[in-house]
Amino acid sequence: MNIPFESPCIKCGTTNAWNLQLNQDEIQWTCRNCGHLNHETFQDNITTGLKILRRALRELGDHKDTSIGIVLSAMALECEASRLYRRHLITTGKNLSDDEFEDGLRKLGNVRQKIDEICRTMDTSGLDGFAAKCPDISQYIRDELPWLFGTAIAEALQKRVFRPRNSILHAANVRFDEKQAWEVYELAQFGLAVLQRMELAKYGSIG
Repeated sequence: MNIPFESPCIKCGTTNAWNLQLNQDEIQWTCRNCGHLNHETFQDNITTGLKILRRALRELGDHKDTSIGIVLSAMALECEASRLYRRHLITTGKNLSDDEFEDGLRKLGNVRQKIDEICRTMDTSGLDGFAAKCPDISQYIRDELPWLFGTAIAEALQKRVFRPRNSILHAANVRFDEKQAWEVYELAQFGLAVLQRMELAKYGSIG
């Protein structure tokens, strides 16, 4: 999967667009203006989930592809949750095979249950409890997501991010408009950001 990035050439300053592969943490690219070979290295906090979310942004913003934007937004959030589950297992000394890891994820339950359980590995108060303890997250919810008050965050993610994704993939429903697609993207972005805040509080680092 190509992940779009832009950055200036360190020699002439011209902004260049280039693609990073999903599994890459560094890349070399040649400036289209002066031909200088540039080298980019990414920090651990540019996780796979964030890379996929960046691709979702490109599909929505540049290509106006609402269906793939929704699918990628949900994929980014699910990928981030799975990464955090693997980090928890490794931290607790459980180095599982890929098959064992996938089996463990399935046993966590549906998306809402999975997110809840993974969040409790980072904070015993869970996703909602952690959000309530963070003034900036609470303020963001009040300003941008007022409908979320009284609703569990994981439940909202399941209904408003993953159900649209499932409707596209399982029923070929491509009738989502741009407004709906952007709402899915922004909620997935919020969910991913909170997960990373929980990770930082638990482990002191991201990635």
